Amino acid sequence: MTIIEIRRVELEDLEQFNRLLNSICQEKLFLGSVDGVSMDEHRRFLTNIVENALPQVVAVSGSEVVGWCDVIPGSITGFTHGKRR
Repeated sequence: MTIIEIRRVELEDLEQFNRLLNSICQEKLFLGSVDGVSMDEHRRFLTNIVENALPQVVAVSGSEVVGWCDVIPGSITGFTHGKRR
């Protein structure tokens, strides 16, 4: 049986998370971005999440990040109460 741990994202997850995100973007099915994101862009995004305790979790199997879920507030005035798209 495979055990999947769900936990808060950490900055140490960046490299695996970035590879996973970009591989899913390449599928061109499930995410709005089909180009993926650079490591620097993802680092800024993830640092903001960790420093501001925003709700993002990762699914980890063994030591590998295999999924994630986030509810990041919008940044436009009037939309900060909802998830960004």
